[in-house]
Amino acid sequence: MSKIPLVTIWFWLTRVMIAGAGVEWPDYVYGHLGQMLTSGMICVVLIVALAVQFRARRYYAWVFWPAIVVVSVAGTEAANGVHVKLGLSYLAVALLYLALLIALLIWWRARTGTLSLRSAPR
Repeated sequence: MSKIPLVTIWFWLTRVMIAGAGVEWPDYVYGHLGQMLTSGMICVVLIVALAVQFRARRYYAWVFWPAIVVVSVAGTEAANGVHVKLGLSYLAVALLYLALLIALLIWWRARTGTLSLRSAPR
């Protein structure tokens, strides 16, 4: 059983709408609750949504799509936060996150001997 939905036109339409919401929703909430509380809430929801998604044995729309929404929101906010707080350009932010990803993959490979999630030790 798969843990992801069938990729159809409906998948992509939903994904595009989520991307738009991921950009606009936090800005709206910041105006009412403030940046720190909103960012904290995004972190908590991200952890919960990913934990539920990783525990799921198969695809459930009610598990998958909330995880996609919160990953989209958190990713946008991670880029915007570094851009605004450190004054870095979006290109510099992208390069920073690319360097972090490469470092993570190097660490993962050194630790497990592979980049495969299927053959990694459990």
